[in-house]
Amino acid sequence: MQFDHLCASFGASAELLPFWQQLAFSTLRIGLAKDSSSGTHSFIVNHPLSVQGKKLHQQIQQQFRGQFAIQLSRHLQEIDSELVIKLLTEFPKSSISDSRLDSYSHGNLPYEFAEPALIELVLNTDLKGLSKTEQCLTIQKILQNNSWAKVCHKQHFSGKKQAQSALKRAIKHLLEEEKHASR
Repeated sequence: MQFDHLCASFGASAELLPFWQQLAFSTLRIGLAKDSSSGTHSFIVNHPLSVQGKKLHQQIQQQFRGQFAIQLSRHLQEIDSELVIKLLTEFPKSSISDSRLDSYSHGNLPYEFAEPALIELVLNTDLKGLSKTEQCLTIQKILQNNSWAKVCHKQHFSGKKQAQSALKRAIKHLLEEEKHASR
Protein backbone atom coordinates (compact mmCIF):
# COMPACT_ATOMS: atom_id res chain seq x y z
CA MET A 1 0.00 0.00 0.00
CA GLN A 2 1.38 3.39 -0.99
CA PHE A 3 0.26 6.71 0.48
CA ASP A 4 0.49 10.19 -1.02
CA HIS A 5 0.71 12.03 2.28
CA LEU A 6 0.28 11.89 6.04
CA CYS A 7 -2.00 14.37 7.81
CA ALA A 8 -2.78 15.21 11.39
CA SER A 9 -5.31 17.50 13.02
CA PHE A 10 -4.83 18.72 16.57
CA GLY A 11 -5.59 21.51 18.99
CA ALA A 12 -2.57 23.71 18.38
CA SER A 13 -0.27 25.14 21.00
CA ALA A 14 3.18 26.73 20.92
CA GLU A 15 4.47 23.57 22.60
CA LEU A 16 2.83 21.04 20.27
CA LEU A 17 3.37 22.60 16.83
CA PRO A 18 7.20 22.23 16.96
CA PHE A 19 6.74 18.48 17.51
CA TRP A 20 5.05 18.18 14.11
CA GLN A 21 7.46 20.64 12.47
CA GLN A 22 10.41 18.49 13.60
CA LEU A 23 8.80 15.56 11.79
CA ALA A 24 8.75 17.64 8.56
CA PHE A 25 5.02 18.35 8.69
CA SER A 26 3.83 21.81 7.68
CA THR A 27 0.62 23.64 8.46
CA LEU A 28 -2.03 23.77 5.75
CA ARG A 29 -5.04 25.02 7.66
CA ILE A 30 -6.05 26.74 10.89
CA GLY A 31 -9.59 26.39 12.20
CA LEU A 32 -11.16 29.84 12.45
CA ALA A 33 -12.95 29.12 15.72
CA LYS A 34 -11.63 27.70 18.96
CA ASP A 35 -12.64 24.15 19.75
CA SER A 36 -15.12 24.15 22.62
CA SER A 37 -13.47 21.28 24.49
CA SER A 38 -9.77 22.16 24.10
CA GLY A 39 -10.09 25.94 23.87
CA THR A 40 -7.56 25.96 21.03
CA HIS A 41 -7.66 26.38 17.29
CA SER A 42 -7.38 23.20 15.25
CA PHE A 43 -4.40 22.94 12.94
CA ILE A 44 -4.11 20.56 10.02
CA VAL A 45 -0.54 19.60 9.20
CA ASN A 46 0.67 17.52 6.29
CA HIS A 47 3.75 15.65 5.15
CA PRO A 48 3.82 14.68 1.45
CA LEU A 49 5.16 11.21 0.60
CA SER A 50 4.75 10.93 -3.18
CA VAL A 51 5.21 13.20 -6.16
CA GLN A 52 1.45 13.59 -6.44
CA GLY A 53 1.19 14.26 -2.70
CA LYS A 54 3.93 16.88 -2.90
CA LYS A 55 2.19 18.63 -5.79
CA LEU A 56 -1.11 18.82 -3.88
CA HIS A 57 0.73 19.84 -0.69
CA GLN A 58 2.45 22.75 -2.46
CA GLN A 59 -0.82 23.94 -3.98
CA ILE A 60 -2.66 23.94 -0.64
CA GLN A 61 0.36 25.42 1.15
CA GLN A 62 0.48 28.31 -1.33
CA GLN A 63 -3.24 28.99 -0.77
CA PHE A 64 -2.79 28.86 3.01
CA ARG A 65 0.16 31.26 2.97
CA GLY A 66 -1.71 33.63 0.67
CA GLN A 67 -4.65 33.79 3.11
CA PHE A 68 -2.66 33.73 6.35
CA ALA A 69 -2.16 37.47 6.94
CA ILE A 70 -5.81 38.24 6.19
CA GLN A 71 -7.06 35.43 8.44
CA LEU A 72 -4.83 36.58 11.30
CA SER A 73 -6.01 40.17 11.03
CA ARG A 74 -9.70 39.31 10.82
CA HIS A 75 -10.52 35.89 12.22
CA LEU A 76 -7.52 34.88 14.34
CA GLN A 77 -6.77 38.03 16.31
CA GLU A 78 -6.89 36.11 19.59
CA ILE A 79 -4.65 33.20 18.62
CA ASP A 80 -1.58 33.01 20.84
CA SER A 81 1.25 35.14 19.43
CA GLU A 82 3.81 32.52 20.57
CA LEU A 83 2.00 30.01 18.33
CA VAL A 84 2.09 32.47 15.40
CA ILE A 85 5.84 32.91 15.92
CA LYS A 86 6.34 29.12 15.69
CA LEU A 87 4.11 28.96 12.62
CA LEU A 88 6.05 31.73 10.86
CA THR A 89 9.17 29.51 10.89
CA GLU A 90 7.46 27.48 8.14
CA PHE A 91 7.28 30.47 5.81
CA PRO A 92 10.08 31.08 3.29
CA LYS A 93 12.04 34.25 4.00
CA SER A 94 13.03 36.87 1.46
CA SER A 95 14.63 40.28 1.55
CA ILE A 96 12.28 43.25 1.85
CA SER A 97 13.24 46.72 0.74
CA ASP A 98 10.65 49.44 1.13
CA SER A 99 11.36 53.07 1.99
CA ARG A 100 8.19 53.16 4.10
CA LEU A 101 9.85 50.87 6.65
CA ASP A 102 12.73 53.25 7.35
CA SER A 103 10.39 56.22 7.33
CA TYR A 104 8.10 54.55 9.87
CA SER A 105 10.88 53.36 12.16
CA HIS A 106 12.35 56.88 12.29
CA GLY A 107 8.98 58.49 13.07
CA ASN A 108 8.50 60.12 9.66
CA LEU A 109 5.49 58.08 8.54
CA PRO A 110 2.36 57.08 10.49
CA TYR A 111 1.80 53.39 11.20
CA GLU A 112 -1.30 53.30 8.99
CA PHE A 113 0.66 54.35 5.88
CA ALA A 114 3.45 51.85 6.50
CA GLU A 115 1.17 48.94 7.43
CA PRO A 116 1.35 46.98 4.12
CA ALA A 117 5.16 47.14 4.15
CA LEU A 118 5.23 46.17 7.84
CA ILE A 119 3.09 43.09 7.16
CA GLU A 120 5.45 42.00 4.37
CA LEU A 121 8.46 42.58 6.60
CA VAL A 122 7.07 40.44 9.44
CA LEU A 123 6.02 37.61 7.11
CA ASN A 124 9.42 37.58 5.39
CA THR A 125 11.79 38.13 8.31
CA ASP A 126 13.01 35.88 11.09
CA LEU A 127 11.81 37.35 14.38
CA LYS A 128 14.31 35.40 16.54
CA GLY A 129 16.48 38.49 17.05
CA LEU A 130 13.67 40.27 18.87
CA SER A 131 12.86 39.83 22.54
CA LYS A 132 9.73 37.81 23.37
CA THR A 133 7.90 41.06 24.22
CA GLU A 134 8.92 42.60 20.88
CA GLN A 135 7.91 39.45 19.01
CA CYS A 136 4.48 39.41 20.64
CA LEU A 137 3.99 43.15 20.10
CA THR A 138 4.94 42.78 16.43
CA ILE A 139 2.56 39.86 15.88
CA GLN A 140 -0.34 41.36 17.84
CA LYS A 141 -0.22 44.79 16.20
CA ILE A 142 1.06 44.16 12.69
CA LEU A 143 -0.29 40.72 11.78
CA GLN A 144 -3.28 40.40 14.11
CA ASN A 145 -4.31 44.04 13.68
CA ASN A 146 -5.15 44.46 17.36
CA SER A 147 -5.99 48.00 18.47
CA TRP A 148 -3.31 50.00 20.26
CA ALA A 149 -5.45 49.82 23.42
CA LYS A 150 -5.60 46.02 23.25
CA VAL A 151 -1.85 45.78 22.56
CA CYS A 152 -1.14 48.08 25.52
CA HIS A 153 -3.29 45.91 27.77
CA LYS A 154 -1.76 42.60 26.58
CA GLN A 155 1.83 43.84 26.71
CA HIS A 156 1.45 46.03 29.83
CA PHE A 157 2.40 49.30 28.15
CA SER A 158 1.39 52.49 29.91
CA GLY A 159 -0.16 53.87 26.74
CA LYS A 160 -0.21 54.09 22.97
CA LYS A 161 2.92 56.26 22.77
CA GLN A 162 5.01 53.71 24.68
CA ALA A 163 3.68 50.86 22.51
CA GLN A 164 4.38 52.79 19.30
CA SER A 165 7.94 53.55 20.42
CA ALA A 166 8.55 49.89 21.27
CA LEU A 167 7.21 48.79 17.88
CA LYS A 168 9.41 51.30 16.04
CA ARG A 169 12.46 50.01 17.94
CA ALA A 170 11.55 46.43 17.02
CA ILE A 171 11.20 47.37 13.34
CA LYS A 172 14.55 49.20 13.42
CA HIS A 173 16.11 46.06 14.87
CA LEU A 174 14.59 43.86 12.13
CA LEU A 175 15.80 46.27 9.45
CA GLU A 176 19.32 46.28 10.90
CA GLU A 177 19.36 42.48 10.94
CA GLU A 178 18.10 42.46 7.36
CA LYS A 179 20.97 44.76 6.28
CA HIS A 180 23.58 42.61 8.02
CA ALA A 181 22.17 39.41 6.51
CA SER A 182 22.26 40.80 2.97
CA ARG A 183 25.97 41.68 3.21
